[in-house]
Amino acid sequence: MYSVSPKSETPIEILRKALKNIYTAFIKHDHKYLQELKTLNKQLNIMCQKKDSLFPPVFQHIFNDINNLADTINIKIQEGVLFSDKAIFEMRELFEGMDELMRHMQDLLLTQNPILAQYILRKTTEYKDKMRCFTTEHEERLIKGICLPRSSTLYLNLMEAFKDLATRMETIVKECKGNMS
Repeated sequence: MYSVSPKSETPIEILRKALKNIYTAFIKHDHKYLQELKTLNKQLNIMCQKKDSLFPPVFQHIFNDINNLADTINIKIQEGVLFSDKAIFEMRELFEGMDELMRHMQDLLLTQNPILAQYILRKTTEYKDKMRCFTTEHEERLIKGICLPRSSTLYLNLMEAFKDLATRMETIVKECKGNMS
């Protein structure tokens, strides 16, 4: 079972910082916001590798998913690829949604509240459904020529990383929920 101390920085707080930095880099189209990721990754590795660590490798996997987002954003910035307003809106919704889920997951690890676990699982499903809809709509934009092929590849890479991130959070919540019984 996972648990966290409310007084120390937790892996989820580190993950949320990383996600916020990537979102800022995405919005401002600037690499400098991605530079802190290496430091955050080191902090997370140290936390998860301590002998008495209550944090499983799945947190490192979540960080890897977040790094996949960062890698794609980095390419987007390097190549000067722009997204449509609709794609930016969809990405913003997913960044904010994943942050919300992480915040609730932090609370779940502290409280072990089964109602909160159900809520997170429901929201995770909702976000995965949104991702499917966003992807379908994106394919329609690509077919109509509204989206360029390079933008499309990056957009779909971001969607895949978001889906992986949501799935890993769902796994943690299900495991917590199983330990509550």
